[in-house]
Amino acid sequence: MTGETTEASRALGRVRLVICHVTQACNLRCAYCFGHPGSASDERMEVGTAEACARLVARHSHSPGVQWIFFGGEPLLAPVDWFRAATAGIEAAFSDNGKTVRFGMQTNGTLIDKRLAQEIRDLGMNPSVSLDGPVDTNDRLREGGAAAVRGIAALREAGLQPTVLTVLGPHNAGRLESVLGFFHQLGLERMRMNLCQGAGGQPFALTAEQLARARLLLVDRLLDGGPAPVDMNTVRGIGYLAEHGGPDGRHGLPCGAARCGAGVAHLSVLPDGSLYPCDRAVDERWKLGTVHDLRGRRYVPTVLAFHARHAVDRGCPDCTDRMTCYFGCTAVRGDPAMHRELCEAGRIVGPVLRSKRAEIAGWWLRNRHRYGVRRTGPSGTAPAMRAETVP
Repeated sequence: MTGETTEASRALGRVRLVICHVTQACNLRCAYCFGHPGSASDERMEVGTAEACARLVARHSHSPGVQWIFFGGEPLLAPVDWFRAATAGIEAAFSDNGKTVRFGMQTNGTLIDKRLAQEIRDLGMNPSVSLDGPVDTNDRLREGGAAAVRGIAALREAGLQPTVLTVLGPHNAGRLESVLGFFHQLGLERMRMNLCQGAGGQPFALTAEQLARARLLLVDRLLDGGPAPVDMNTVRGIGYLAEHGGPDGRHGLPCGAARCGAGVAHLSVLPDGSLYPCDRAVDERWKLGTVHDLRGRRYVPTVLAFHARHAVDRGCPDCTDRMTCYFGCTAVRGDPAMHRELCEAGRIVGPVLRSKRAEIAGWWLRNRHRYGVRRTGPSGTAPAMRAETVP
């Protein structure tokens, strides 16, 4: 094994998720989007670039199976023929290395009609549609709510069960029960609720009380066997607490385990083949190379620097509520208001969840295999890179 190959395997060995930016272009202009529609990077990815990325990951990742998510911008601005060619080439790359790949897509859903839904089904993709609630709620900070609802209906008619990706923000935090009820009416079974964390130039506008109320509502619905959809981020959080929480709510995992898997468990590739830790960290400081020229010796130091660039974690290791805290997104940290509200929300939620620990443990024992959640760390992320892996 050459030195270059060793470095690449050390860098990519834990990667099990690839976020593939088909294009940065989008047909919507959502207020909180962290993308850059209209920029010079709006060109579509070449199929050969996607194949080169697949070969790189398939050759060096130790994971027997990798999830590949088509992302944007809006990926469905690319024609179906592009996806046919790309999925065939990506599958071949993983198969040649004795590995499997599962395809997904994050879409705003507005371009999906009956024909396109059937094409997505035939390509073997698991779609996720962005929608923040009923149309009037969704369209306060997003666009295209009515079209997204039609897209979800078309996917379900084609026999697919899309996940819904919802951003919790000032437009829907006070209406969360209505949002969940609407999703139930649409027949949705699973969702992922992320935080509106000041992306797109918007200030962080959620209070600790709003954050805590939302999280506890999702937990209670889960434990009580409430109506679908189930929030998978809550499932992962519950699993982490059930498996790693001590009697006082602390855990024995290393400090860095609270960090996300950016650059470790997952990787983002832009249309031009540039590689970054995640889709929100598109900055020259965090560039990890390209699909043709991985910065092997600098990969690990760059990822470590990315995760350490804010001082949020310095006061966290001894906090009893650490393991139930949102922490915020590494890529958009640095907003003191966000840190303050997230920290306070953690202090509200932590004691409540600790008081429910027996109930949580029982629920997890009964349900963990149903949801197929990996058991590798907090919220399903991979363990953090360790500095001693740097040569």
